[in-house]
Amino acid sequence: LQYFRIRKGSRGLPHGTFQKIINVINHLRERGIYGSSLYAEITSAEPDEKAKLQDVLSIYEAYGRQLGENYIDAAGILKEVNLQWASTASADIFHRHFKGCTTLFLSGFDEFSDPELTMIHHLSNMKTLGTVMTFDYHLENDDIFGHLKENYQKLLAMGFDKMETGLGEKVSFQEDIAKHLFHSRHVG
Repeated sequence: LQYFRIRKGSRGLPHGTFQKIINVINHLRERGIYGSSLYAEITSAEPDEKAKLQDVLSIYEAYGRQLGENYIDAAGILKEVNLQWASTASADIFHRHFKGCTTLFLSGFDEFSDPELTMIHHLSNMKTLGTVMTFDYHLENDDIFGHLKENYQKLLAMGFDKMETGLGEKVSFQEDIAKHLFHSRHVG
């Protein structure tokens, strides 16, 4: 390791530092950021960030070696399912485990990682499964909902249809807040 130095007489990194690095690695894996992406980041990183990224990558790779062929974490399971997805065979397996399920309703989520979006894409392309999603996103308020723009665009690109649940001409307090919170209004 270059950036994360081990103190003389110490057997390894301090527990808190090591735990923080593991949390970062787990977060990266859950978001679908794999070794190849980290390598690309290193080549374009500022010199002071390069050593830190190289250390994270080294620990990331060591973590993968520790998991090896015998163990898998949650992020690895989703990655493997997405990689091995075959439309017809996977649909058969899905219906074998979820007999009678004809509709998938996704609600209560505000952001999806790329692996999760890939899984949603696979499921929503099944001819025998309808997919409905509520996605609380307001185009008019980037200050609050801007972090969801990329997810929104990816869902549209997957073929999801935008449907607004309008309240007619009457705008609810919740809708007004969602559209205008943190927007400046000139009063006068």
